[in-house]
Amino acid sequence: MILVETLFAIAFCATFDDIPSLTNDNFTSITQQTPTMVMFYQSWCPHCQRLMSDFTALHMNNSTQSIKYARVNCETERDLCDSFSTTGVPTLRLFQKGTNTLFDGERTVDGIASWGSRHILGPITPLNETMTPQVFVQSVEHALIGTFPKEEGPEWVTFSDLCTKGKNDFVCARVLDPESKPALKMIHANTDFEDTFDGPWKEEDLRAFVRTTSHALVTPYHPFNAFSLSNSTLPVGYFFLNFSSPNATSEQSELDTLAKSTHRQLQLVVVDDAAFPTLRPLLGMGRQHRFAVEMFGKEAMVLSARPTRLHFVWDEAEPLAQFVQNVLDGRVEHTARSADPASVFSTGPVGLLVGSTFARTVEEEWASDVFVRACFGNNPTCNRTAPLFRRVAKELAESTASSPSIKLYEINLAHNDVPPVLADAVSKQPALLFFPASPTKASLTERAKDLVLCDKWFSFEKMKKFLQTQWSNNSSKTKRSVFPLTVDETTIQDEDLVFQFRQRQFTKLNNMAPNPHGSDHIEL
Repeated sequence: MILVETLFAIAFCATFDDIPSLTNDNFTSITQQTPTMVMFYQSWCPHCQRLMSDFTALHMNNSTQSIKYARVNCETERDLCDSFSTTGVPTLRLFQKGTNTLFDGERTVDGIASWGSRHILGPITPLNETMTPQVFVQSVEHALIGTFPKEEGPEWVTFSDLCTKGKNDFVCARVLDPESKPALKMIHANTDFEDTFDGPWKEEDLRAFVRTTSHALVTPYHPFNAFSLSNSTLPVGYFFLNFSSPNATSEQSELDTLAKSTHRQLQLVVVDDAAFPTLRPLLGMGRQHRFAVEMFGKEAMVLSARPTRLHFVWDEAEPLAQFVQNVLDGRVEHTARSADPASVFSTGPVGLLVGSTFARTVEEEWASDVFVRACFGNNPTCNRTAPLFRRVAKELAESTASSPSIKLYEINLAHNDVPPVLADAVSKQPALLFFPASPTKASLTERAKDLVLCDKWFSFEKMKKFLQTQWSNNSSKTKRSVFPLTVDETTIQDEDLVFQFRQRQFTKLNNMAPNPHGSDHIEL
């Protein structure tokens, strides 16, 4: 049957290129959704070429979708292949629930399909005398293990429901022991360390336990796991280690000890100092620093309403363990990240700000309107605002060259922190911040009280309209003349009509068929 299906796929001109290609940018988002069999290959390799047709057939005839198929070209994605210790090609790995298993079966259509079906993890894997928790965890890195006298009772029901709902996110297994009471622990591969659950058997408490324990004791840093680290629910401690140093072994031992005492409060990461030196400034660290904690701050928000990261840099004035505890207890002031002002050059009418100059600049320009574009440099929505913002700045500079009363600035949030008083203001990207002129000298905190957010920037004319409105609203305080730019109201009306038409089309399409995402979700 498989052979017929293979010929069927070939007959329809299916090619290896039809299989999703993975890169550092999309690897995590694709492999974390469904169990995914990934083929690591190089195009010149004859063994890879022979396996390509079978792998294509599996992808094209995957009717159940229980396993997805994807590929990584090790010629173009060398770092991604290296992160999984790919020493030869072709190599197959099954990714599921944040873990991966090296394929060791027969490299045929039937062999790959059969091996994959045997290795898919269900919501709860039963363990026994042969498949003990210690043996099982070696293939999955860490697992939530429940011990029960039998598969019934309120604790079992809570555990079973949690594992079923989280079947794509974490690994669950169970041990049946008639003499035992219900117990739960998170065990980790390659270590004797275990996290034991000691709270009430309520689903929210179990979820909190999983969130704070389902990470390695010490995680090696790689750009591949940077995304998951940036979304960690725990503070993340980054230790920069010179692996060629004679002190490397003792320092790693110190990290292991620290990790065991703070595992449910802090996720520890060890960074190869020689390989990733550019990570330091992103954490607010200088070249002399070895350790920093990055954590969510209640007073700070960034991209997609996610709390921004606050940074705490260890200056080695106290023992590392004491510094970490002081950070976790809220007894250490965070370090504001700032690019070097000397390295930032303005190339036009838009001024460039860094973390250390933001507050001072806004305060010094108290007599002018200050309009700031605060964006993450790699955010595509933010990037779309740049040409509009700079075009407005250019026209303002030309029309008010003698005495400009609106100053425009930009700041890159990927390398700079804004003052905490503006944390909520940059929670939605792109963040366009308008500080109205003040009749008297005012601090940043005072000016922030009058802050207005420009969230209707969809076009050049609408951005000008926003500035015109703020100019008029503030004219009584500042006694200024007419707004220096001309706003084309007809263009704005035409844009509104187009937008309304698109909204009607979206609504019509949304009502034609059931929406799998729910009634409050519109596919754009």
